[in-house]
Amino acid sequence: MLSRTQPSRMRSYYQYVDLGVLDPYCRINKRPSIFTKDFYRVLRQDFSYNVLNWACWIKITQSMGFFERVKYYDEFKMKALNMYTDLNQHFADGDLKALRNIALDKMYYRLKFELKAREEQGNKYYWKYHGLVDNPKYQCIRYYDTGLAQLIIKLHTKQCIVAFDKEGKLITGDPEEIKNIVQYVVFQRNIGEKGDWGIYGYYNPEAPIKVFKIDSDKSQLIPD
Repeated sequence: MLSRTQPSRMRSYYQYVDLGVLDPYCRINKRPSIFTKDFYRVLRQDFSYNVLNWACWIKITQSMGFFERVKYYDEFKMKALNMYTDLNQHFADGDLKALRNIALDKMYYRLKFELKAREEQGNKYYWKYHGLVDNPKYQCIRYYDTGLAQLIIKLHTKQCIVAFDKEGKLITGDPEEIKNIVQYVVFQRNIGEKGDWGIYGYYNPEAPIKVFKIDSDKSQLIPD
């Protein structure tokens, strides 16, 4: 069973320079018609990125044997789900200390700012996990030769999200409504340092954030 220790704080160059999401790629949900050229273009693109995913995964798990690597690939998806649900629950509870053990710096300070604003307004936040709609899926696996690794995992879950003001009046959400939520969660770790994976943030395939692309020889990062 996978355990979790405090995530690496990137005490090297990466602690001070945010490289964003490394060369992200997520499969599109709506596929082109099989009778169009776009279908085969997307098919080739999916194949090439799948090869890159596995090449990066092999580097990330280079200290493991084949069967251990395959087992860890499956186990980490559930670990990622647990980290995600813990993050949401700790945020709802306003537990900054617990958030620090899961969220990396960028994510942590964003949540800390939101919690401070919530506290000043006197609002209450309720969140509950109600299970999976679909199994967690790897979307993107990236590894940079200095040891920086990122995983984007698609999590499709059932959640109840409600907010109340300081007088107990409902601001948003419905306590009786369970929504299906899809989020692409970015996990990051420096393989060369002690520490565990942490949550870097979220990625929106339809509205990409600023990213850096890894060049072919993995020797440098190029702004995309």
